[in-house]
Amino acid sequence: MKYVAHALALWCCTFLFWGCGPAPVAQDCGDGEATGTEQCDDGNAIDTDGCTNGCKQARCGDGIVLAGVEQCDDGNQVDVDKCSNACKPSVCGDGVVQVGEQCDDGNRVDADACRNSCVPASCGDGVVATGEGCDDGNQIDNDACRNNCIAATCGDGVLQAGERCDDGNANNTDACLTTCMPATCGDGFVRAGMEACDDGNADNTDGCLITCAAATCGDGFVRVGVEACDDGNGSNTDACLSTCEVAACGDGFVRAGTEACDDGNADNTDACLTTCAVAACGDGFVQVGTEACDDGNADNTDACLTTCAAAVCGDGFVRAGVEACDDGNASNTDACLTTCAAAACGDGFVRGGVEACDDGNASNTDACLTTCAVATCGDGFVRTGTEACDDANADNTDACLTTYAAAACGDGFVRAGVEACDDGNGDNTDACPGTCQAARCGDGFVRAGTEACDDANTSNTDTCLNTCVVAACGDGFVQVGVEACDDANASNTDACLTTCAAATCGDGFAQAGVELCDDGNGDNTDACPTTCQPATCGDGFVHAGVEGCDDGNSSNTDACLVTCTAASCGDGFVNAGVETCDDANASNTDACLNTCAAATCGDGFVLTGLERCDDGNSNNTDGCSSSCVVVQVCNASNPLLVGGDRFAGDANSGDCYVSFDDEVTTFAAASNACAASGGHLVTVNNATEQALVAAVQNPAQTPWIGGTDATTEGVFAWLTGETFGFSNFMPGQPDNGGGVIEQDCLQLVSNGEWNDIACDDAGVVGRICEIRTNACGDGVTQASRGETCDDGNGTAFDGCNAVCRAETLFFSEYVEGSSTNKAVEIANPFNTPVNLTGCSLRLYSNGAITPTSLALTQTIAAHDVFVACTASVGTAIGANCDLINASVINFNGDDVVELQCGGVTIDAIGRVGEAPAQGWGTGGVTTLNHTLRRKCAFTIGDNNRTDAFDPTIEWGGFAVDTFGDLGAYTCAP
Repeated sequence: MKYVAHALALWCCTFLFWGCGPAPVAQDCGDGEATGTEQCDDGNAIDTDGCTNGCKQARCGDGIVLAGVEQCDDGNQVDVDKCSNACKPSVCGDGVVQVGEQCDDGNRVDADACRNSCVPASCGDGVVATGEGCDDGNQIDNDACRNNCIAATCGDGVLQAGERCDDGNANNTDACLTTCMPATCGDGFVRAGMEACDDGNADNTDGCLITCAAATCGDGFVRVGVEACDDGNGSNTDACLSTCEVAACGDGFVRAGTEACDDGNADNTDACLTTCAVAACGDGFVQVGTEACDDGNADNTDACLTTCAAAVCGDGFVRAGVEACDDGNASNTDACLTTCAAAACGDGFVRGGVEACDDGNASNTDACLTTCAVATCGDGFVRTGTEACDDANADNTDACLTTYAAAACGDGFVRAGVEACDDGNGDNTDACPGTCQAARCGDGFVRAGTEACDDANTSNTDTCLNTCVVAACGDGFVQVGVEACDDANASNTDACLTTCAAATCGDGFAQAGVELCDDGNGDNTDACPTTCQPATCGDGFVHAGVEGCDDGNSSNTDACLVTCTAASCGDGFVNAGVETCDDANASNTDACLNTCAAATCGDGFVLTGLERCDDGNSNNTDGCSSSCVVVQVCNASNPLLVGGDRFAGDANSGDCYVSFDDEVTTFAAASNACAASGGHLVTVNNATEQALVAAVQNPAQTPWIGGTDATTEGVFAWLTGETFGFSNFMPGQPDNGGGVIEQDCLQLVSNGEWNDIACDDAGVVGRICEIRTNACGDGVTQASRGETCDDGNGTAFDGCNAVCRAETLFFSEYVEGSSTNKAVEIANPFNTPVNLTGCSLRLYSNGAITPTSLALTQTIAAHDVFVACTASVGTAIGANCDLINASVINFNGDDVVELQCGGVTIDAIGRVGEAPAQGWGTGGVTTLNHTLRRKCAFTIGDNNRTDAFDPTIEWGGFAVDTFGDLGAYTCAP
């Protein structure tokens, strides 16, 4: 404050030329005429009128009480003493916190944070303040208002008047129901460990008996839809089985006086039929092991005899349609065979007095003809083994000679239509070979004096041509196994050489149209390789004296380039497995070093456009970090850090962590000392930062760090305003001194854990400062520090919030009021309007995972809000309601409300898949029967609709049906 007073005084002296202490009084002051340096001169000695005795215009702050105008004037600029700067006596309610006042909000509202007695509102003061459901000003916890200023309700764990019990949970399966009545059988809730079921009715025919035991077969009650009967006994021989099914034939139990048997199966082939009668022959069912058949009739001419034996040949009964006869004997020489077929010629049995023979076959070439007569010569049938033929004539030119021998080539007789000749000799080289066909080329016999060869085929690829000339190279025919080709010409440049060998690369002859060269050697390093193509780069052969290498591929990433020169660093191609890059230049400041290694942080060369520095070491305190970030020098050579004992630098952010040992100071003094070094007492936001802090701490000392809960007891915050999202308290801490002494500041203990301690405790030794190279608000977005934006200011609701996170559309207020009073407010933090086309409000009711959706098309003006509400809320707030809806804006405290744009979740209230009976949250900050208003520090939505939801973190809670401020962005403090 002394600096403010000094500044005001200097301003007065510079610009007003008065009010800066006593000024020389003109010698003619009081003569009634203002001259020279006089501002006024009323010619009297009254110092309390409009003109002082020093001839100065009276003013508030000159130390003189102006009669009728000022009530006091203490001549200073201190606004918190007994006389305010408006020259009025300081009083409670003037908006200035005076000595002896704990607060002063300048209004007469007794239900806000500051009471009209200038004492902060608190639970128990008897006045219901904002955020309190009640306040009866007493310490009785079992009356209508709890000691935490929440209205007493069934389920709060305190037994109130009219309650039989209250166990403070939402469990209806223990001894106390959520209605605060003791659990009993028949209340409709199953008491764990006590009841098997409880359906709350007096019906013994459903699944639960009135004794709260589960209904079972045998309990004597017929369960509707489940049991057909229930006689409560274990007998299976009466009308109701022990399975609670009505007795019936086939159930496996013999019902006395009704059934002869009951084997419980559908098998009519055993001793008991499915009619529950005993099986017998003639009942139409074959009894297994006893009957072969049972057709239930008295007919012996079908497949089953009346004895239940299967009908067979020889049983003496002719089976209709199956047997021709059945004489019941074993004789095959009578009219009926033992096969029950009628005897006949050809059946293989000689029927006495009827047949001469019967060999049972259809052959006329054996001793017995098919007429069952004995075979004889001249009967026109050739008897096998006795006659070669038998045509019964005297002609030798047909197939059968008169000797009954079969005609054949060489017998001297020309068989008409069969032989061309028959000279009766065995010579195959005359005009009539032994084939009895006239001699010819191709008959397989070399005719003397006429043919050179005759192989009896039409092939020209063997040793004998089909002209009966011996095959030879040049005859135009390829002799298989001897010649590869035969084109009958004398050219060696076509596909066939004159040696009848196929032309090939390496034969010394260049085959026209196929080979460009053929030097006939096996050398691949001369001008004509063994491929018979002229040597070229890329053929896979190194042409001696011409190429440095040749790997035959089109790759420039191996040891040999496509130009047939050996790969080397600087050729512009990356040699796989040897080089990581090759940009063909000598620069070490681009992405590829001239050693053909990829540029990396730490290689000692500064990569243009990506690195600000690269000193090639891992020291984070020398001005260039191991992440190649320019940082301030973090060691004793930095003039700001003189006296520091240990130093550590953050490789990514460049923050410098310094331990100043041996200092015994208060928290405030330590904070000022860090500020003098250009930083602040260290803030610890994650495990990485905790490790850096631990690295510089003197373990023998307990230094200050920059956290305090002085503003709100139990709610710690960092001095910098950073979110307090990480902690490392030692077990049992913080404890606020056990309530004996206020412990509002943080220190480290020997193992780096945190402890709360009094801010002026003399036992704290040392401090750890954090010096930031670049911070949020410098206008540079630093992703490594978690920034998604940096607009150069520290304000929120301009698109980039105070902790450098890009803001989004977000729910700024939520109303879950009585009856149909429902509303949500969406805030636009941007400097430009936002059109909501493509966005929708979505409602997940009662734990559903599929929503009801409401498409939006409206536009939200810059820095404005959009309100969707039900008709009842719209009636109350009028034009401030932008949309009336009764389908999606129809939620209760256990329903999820989501804002989605372009198919992406922007913000969500609640957790999809859950439906908590008491809503999300606790106390006065809950989604059930409350209004929630987003805290000012949170201007980014929750874009994960399935993560855990606790409104106490980001939202302030207000009483049910608080919606008068909808339509204007009013955040919760």
